[in-house]
Amino acid sequence: MVKSIYGFAKSAQSSGSIATEAIRLYNRAVLQSAGEAGVVDNPDIYKSARETYLEPYADDIRVSTKIAESVNDQNKLSDKINDVSLAVSVFKSDFSDIMKENTKAYYKNPSNLVLNTAYLYNTAIEELDDEIESRKARGESVGDLQSLMNTYSVRADNLTKLARQFVAGGKPQNPNAYGWFVKTNPDDGSIVDMTLEVVDSTDSKSGYLRTNSNYGNIPVWSNTVVDSSGKEIARIGANKYEKTKDKDGNITLKSVGRQWGRYVKSFIPGGESPTQVASEEKNLNLNGIQFSNVLNLPKGSVAKDAADNYYYFGNDGIYKANNKENLQQYLNFSGVENIDVDAMAFPVSKNEVKNFGSFTNEDGSSRIIDESLLSGISQKKQLSASALPSLDQSVKGTFSSVPAPATKVETSSFIVPRKSAGVKTESQVGRESSQDIINNQGELFSSEKGLSSLFRK
Repeated sequence: MVKSIYGFAKSAQSSGSIATEAIRLYNRAVLQSAGEAGVVDNPDIYKSARETYLEPYADDIRVSTKIAESVNDQNKLSDKINDVSLAVSVFKSDFSDIMKENTKAYYKNPSNLVLNTAYLYNTAIEELDDEIESRKARGESVGDLQSLMNTYSVRADNLTKLARQFVAGGKPQNPNAYGWFVKTNPDDGSIVDMTLEVVDSTDSKSGYLRTNSNYGNIPVWSNTVVDSSGKEIARIGANKYEKTKDKDGNITLKSVGRQWGRYVKSFIPGGESPTQVASEEKNLNLNGIQFSNVLNLPKGSVAKDAADNYYYFGNDGIYKANNKENLQQYLNFSGVENIDVDAMAFPVSKNEVKNFGSFTNEDGSSRIIDESLLSGISQKKQLSASALPSLDQSVKGTFSSVPAPATKVETSSFIVPRKSAGVKTESQVGRESSQDIINNQGELFSSEKGLSSLFRK
């Protein structure tokens, strides 16, 4: 592209307008690369046009002034994009915390949990839509926010349909299209996280296997561990499942009865016999199952918050990883390799992370997994006894092999319908109907608990 400048140089020199022509070509290149409404949404556009059309003539005072202006425009746009990324991260983190509180409040009643989950997603869309329109009015980038809204819109539409079915008939019309994804503490079966997701018939959810139990007529999926006998199992409260292959060749988790332990008394309120209980195994009862204190997760576990921060439970305390790559390298030093860190991580909320305390040992040494720590470990060629736990068979189950990550439809392929007079999108109808449904049920999860105005906290 530089040749184009040399091409016009002779004619430009005769009129003394080389600088003028270079600036004109720069402006045209930026404008042609701009997106909707002539708004530049990629900082590299300024850099590419500047290097091609301006920098060869940087000795000219007018061109050098334009170069400084271009660098300033690039930096300002980068700052705006970083601001959008931060806004998305904060929103996802706050929304994740609210969803976890919602689950804790209603997980013993699947109908109410479905209704409130649908309502919260629709309310989140309202917040995102308002923020997107506000940023557009200021001429700011909205890329990541729009992508997040597209994703939430699809979930909201599907969950609103499910909520309507629960109200109309008390059960979903196509239960296999949905799943409860339950992550439990492998030591005691207590629930660490539980989400309601849409499941395609060919979908393989990384880190989970489908059980032969239902909850509210919706299939239950669970994480697995490897027990002392080498079997891949799952525990949900007192319920135990083993990995098996069904007659169609599908890998699933089959119920093998209950573990008669700490949850039995509350789990079997009527004192039913084991035979009576066994006949009800396919309909999971969560009344006697508690939410886990994440501080009790087994040594060797990994946790992740909604802002994509990673934590490792070591023998001498909880570590925070500088990034996922550093954590993976840290795990490699312990002999744990080829692990999908995201699949095996336990989701934790901001409030739960606050309980992790300081990532500093009593002697002042850091429990931050970064290049400095990794370099020290590498130099020693082996880990000290306190750096990483020796992984026994049960803890190794935390790192057990998991299915390949699901093939997901790109959210960009979903087009969020724009608002138009007299026409309501599925999400807009969902926002109204799900709120009415929940109000009628008298189980509205109050937005005062933190959902409203997340961007303006």
